[in-house]
Amino acid sequence: MSASWTVLLVDDDADFVEMNRILLEQNGYGVRVAYSGRQCLAEVAARRPDVIILDMVMENREDGFDVSRELRNSEHTKGIPLIMITSVNDRIPFHLEPDRTWLPVDALLEKPVEPQLLLGIVDKALGGRGGQAVARAGGTAGEPAGGPVSGPAGGPAAGPAG
Repeated sequence: MSASWTVLLVDDDADFVEMNRILLEQNGYGVRVAYSGRQCLAEVAARRPDVIILDMVMENREDGFDVSRELRNSEHTKGIPLIMITSVNDRIPFHLEPDRTWLPVDALLEKPVEPQLLLGIVDKALGGRGGQAVARAGGTAGEPAGGPVSGPAGGPAAGPAG
């Protein structure tokens, strides 16, 4: 089966990348990987992905922030859905939320990310058009099996930056 949607998975944790690469490929997505913000930008310049899953903190504390802003400020890449993943909310005394200037992403997910949540958010980022995984798992387009997309501990997932 040929993959119809390409996901660029960006994280400096090779185990996280491999685990999620397998998950996405098993659910019909083509996956390219990058292990730093610089590699991400080079991959995007070489071939535009349909969606990017981007770690917040990689080589340095600001890596994910800087990459997301650079992608949003470019005419070529500003329309690519960005899903940011992080464990930083566990380590800081305040909660980060997507916004248009400082954290311009479409969704913010906490690590560890539940597989069905990640698949549901990717599908939602693609406008409900990526639904191979969702359909096989028993959900409806835009909704993973088990109901609507939710965030960690049953709370709402961070939605589109607004």
